[in-house]
Parts: sequence; C-alpha cells; structure tokens
Amino acid sequence: MSQTVRLCMLLLLSPLFTSCFNLDEELYDRIEKEDYYADYTSLMAALLRPYEHAQWAASVYSFWLQELSADQLVNTQKSEHWQDGGKWRMLHQHTWDPYEENCQQVWNACYGGIGYCNNMLADIQKLDYATFGLTEAVRTQHIAELKTLRAYFQLELFDLFHTPAISTDNQEIVGNASPKENFRFIEESLKASLLALPKAPCKQYEGRLTQGAAATLLMRLYFNASWYIDKPMWEETRAMAEQLLRGDYGTYALTDQWTQIWNVGNGDCPELIWSYPQSKQLTYAEFYYLNFMHYTAPEQFGCGIDLPDGYNGCHLTPSYDPAGHPYQTALGCPFAKFSENDCRKRNFQVTAPGQYEGLFLFGPQYSYVDNTPLLGTEEWGGQPLCFVDQVAHYSYALTESEQRQLIAQQIASSHPWRIEEERFASLPSNVTMGEENSGVRLVKYPIYPSDDAAFMANDLVMLRLSEVYYTLAECCFRLGEVAQAEYWLNQVRRRYFSAEDWEAARYPETGAVLTEQELLDEWGREFLGEKRRRTDLNRFDRLTKGSWWDKQPSEPYRRFYPIPAQAIRANPRLERSEGYIY
Repeated sequence: MSQTVRLCMLLLLSPLFTSCFNLDEELYDRIEKEDYYADYTSLMAALLRPYEHAQWAASVYSFWLQELSADQLVNTQKSEHWQDGGKWRMLHQHTWDPYEENCQQVWNACYGGIGYCNNMLADIQKLDYATFGLTEAVRTQHIAELKTLRAYFQLELFDLFHTPAISTDNQEIVGNASPKENFRFIEESLKASLLALPKAPCKQYEGRLTQGAAATLLMRLYFNASWYIDKPMWEETRAMAEQLLRGDYGTYALTDQWTQIWNVGNGDCPELIWSYPQSKQLTYAEFYYLNFMHYTAPEQFGCGIDLPDGYNGCHLTPSYDPAGHPYQTALGCPFAKFSENDCRKRNFQVTAPGQYEGLFLFGPQYSYVDNTPLLGTEEWGGQPLCFVDQVAHYSYALTESEQRQLIAQQIASSHPWRIEEERFASLPSNVTMGEENSGVRLVKYPIYPSDDAAFMANDLVMLRLSEVYYTLAECCFRLGEVAQAEYWLNQVRRRYFSAEDWEAARYPETGAVLTEQELLDEWGREFLGEKRRRTDLNRFDRLTKGSWWDKQPSEPYRRFYPIPAQAIRANPRLERSEGYIY
C-alpha cells in the first residue's frame, strides 16, 4: 500500500477510534443523513467505521476468551497484580459463570460491530452513488463488504456463544437463533458477497475485505462444522482450501522469512489475506505489548517515554514443575514443544534497523541501551530479571542472599529458563502463584526502539495463508490421507529450520509420524497467541475433556460461553445458555 493511501485510511479511522469504548455512543445520528453524506470522504468514513471497530474488538476481549481458556497462555496473579476478582483464574480453570466480564464485553463489541454494519447497509440503499462520482458496481461492492464484515462478527459470536441472535435490523429485537440458523446465515452471507468483493493483491483495499478474506472465513465455518452443528464438512473445507491455494480468490504466497508476517511493512507480505494498517502516531493496538511485557519493558526495548510500562500479565503456561521436572500432560507445555533448532525459539532481539529474530523472552533479560541486566522491581527487586518456564513463589522461600545465589546459578546455566532444584518440589504451582519473572513471554509483533523507523509500524494480522495450508493438512488427515497432510504442513514448517536441520525436522511425507496429538501441537506452534486455540481444542474435542497444568476436565457445556446475564436482562427474548446457572 502506498504511504498516501495508508495515511488516508488511518486518518479516516483515527478520529473514531476511542468511541469503541462506549458502544452506546451515537456518531452521526444527530445529523440528518442527507447532510452527513456530503462528499466522498464522509461516505468512506462511514463505510470504514465498522472496520475500525473490528480492529479494536479483535485485539482485546475475544483474545482472552479464546486463549486464556485454552492450554497455551495464562494470566497468573503476581502479588496483588492480576487478581481482578479471580476472573483470570476462572478462565483458566473453566469455572466462569454468566456474569463473566469478558463475555459481556465481547458480546457488546460484536453486536456493536453488527449495528454499525446494519446502519450503513440501510443508508447505502438510499444514497445516490453518482453524486460521489461512483458507479453502481462500487455500491454493490460496499454492500458485499458490509455483509461480509457482519458475517465475521456473527461468526465470532457463534463460535463463542453457539446460539446468539441474528440481527439485520437495529430497530428489531430478536431472540436466540439455533446453531443451524447461525451457520446458514453466515454461510449464505459469505457466499452471496464473495464474488462482489475485489481480489487481492489489491493495495488500495488494505485493511478491507477481499474475496480471499471472505473465502477464508467460509473455509473456517466449514472447518469447524463438526462441533458447531455436529456435521463434519471435511470435503467441503478441503475444496475451499484448494480453491484459495489455486488462486481462485486472489494471489497469495507463503513467505520464506517468518518475521515478514509480523514485521514493519507486513502489509506487503504476500502471505497476509487480511490485515489492518496501524501507526503509533494515529492508531495502534498495543495489546500484545502491554499485556505480555514486564514493567521495565520501555528500558528493555529502548522505547523510553514513547511506550508505557508493560502490565506483566500474560505468559506461556509452564512446561516444568517448580523443581524442574517436565509436566507429563499431552496438552499445554507450549515452549517445550518447540524444537531447540527451530529459529523461532530464540530470545527476541533487534539485529539491525527494522530487523529482528526470536519469538520469545526467556532466561536473563538485558537493556537495549547498554546491554546491562534488567532488574526486577517486585519479588525479585534489585536482582537480574530472569524469566523461567515455571510458576511458583520461589522468592518467598528464599532469603535475599539465596535469591542472588539462585539467579547467578541460573544465568550460568545452559538452560537459564528452567530451575532444577529438588528443594522446590513442595512448592505449589497454580494461577495464583505467579511472580514477576514467571513464564516465557511471547513477542508476536517486534518492538523496536523509538528511534527506529520500524517502531510500532506493522499491520495487525487478521488472516494469513498458513491457515489455509494447515486447514488443508488437517482435512487430509481426517480423511485418512496422512502422508498428504505431512506434505502440506512441511510447506510452511521448512522456513523455521536451517537447511542443515531440515532433513531431521521435516515430516517424512509417508504418514509415519503425524498423529492427532502432533497435528494439534503443530497448530499450537504455528498459531501461538493468534486468538484461535480454544477453537482448535474444541475441534479436537479436548477443551473440556483435556487436562493441563492448573486445569482439570470440565463440564461439556463449557465448550461454549454463556450468553451474558446482562444481555438477557436487557433483552427478554434471549434464552439462557444450557448448563449455566443464572
């Protein structure tokens, strides 16, 4: 995308950005509609408003529901931080109720987006596009975009709540729709809009929906039909994936450099199917930075006052118990499931302006400015900060001198992210036992120093081609074509290994290695932290039946979240979700 076009889109979105936090706010109802749509700019501002809302919604509450109820990420309580009434513990342990705050926020956010789409769809029908210098074909495309975006919001609701209402008119109060009604509505919306959308690559539509994005959403719907509506649709899913790879809905390609997906300029990455342009100066979703990084992150990344302190909340679920023994559960343990020669399993560091390596922060951490050790500020105050792939109150069991000794021992170790001492075997490990150095941290998007032109200048990734490859691989696996499944996975996996390591790392493409567990693990490695783990666990029937770290099997009805109690109070036509006590 040219910088001029990118800036225009950001300028259209930025004045409206903060309004997402008040879903009841009226943006232009106080102005007569015929006066509001005065020119092309006002038309585009209204058209892009639902997109901006979707960008905000994608990077906040739904992330918590999709990832923190699953086996790879957790928000542990650290001293008085992240206790928050126990809501993070309830998400991890599957003990939430209909009053769960994040459920209410996602419900509001999605229906807010649907409302924006409905308003604009109603307005478009009455506008004379010729007055804006636009053709009827452009109007048709705009309608297709809005219906596709509305289907995206509905799919989010369907995946989370199973029987949400279907709203196409903001003036009408509607009750629950059945799973099959939801499925049919989303399918019909996407299929009817698909060919009216532009194909990619299409630079002037960065951030907007194209044929490739609509087709990928339809593929997702079919892919999860086995647990959405109890009807496996592996053949239909495979057909959609093959059409996408064939280029029927636009030209996409895998990148050989995995960092290109997340780095500055990723709007030009041929692997991205849908992404939102961002800029620190205008709009930027700091979610991945704030929630994963330590309080000293500005010093660590050389950002100074240009970024606030991290919130030090979210991290990978631990792979090891307090004494350093590996957990034996099939699920969880995400960091340990990365091969040692996988190039992602490195500490994040900037290697040159606009270039970086590593997906994680683990072991001892250092200041970008002078490469001196970062120091803890709370339980490990004054001691070198060393992230460990474990969760326990180590500091409480040690004197200050013993803390210094342990940290020195860790830094000198060949695996400083793992404490191996039997004296800690009796320490409990659970969601309430975090410390400031607990857990490996995920750096999904690179964080450059503030004097680097790449500072906070990457797109927010929504859909990418790797998902199509992995979906096709799983369809082949489900249909008994395991060798072919290994082939499709290898097409993506090869970029994470050197030429010397690839022969040992590759699947043999004979069907001899790939099992259901390995396939699920591979989904976890490729899409770690991408707001889909709960969905994947449900498709493998592991979300409620499975056990990991601080979570035991839960009731089957927890495959879906409850329709929020507040929503039911506000709309008497909504029914309570099965299994939950209101």
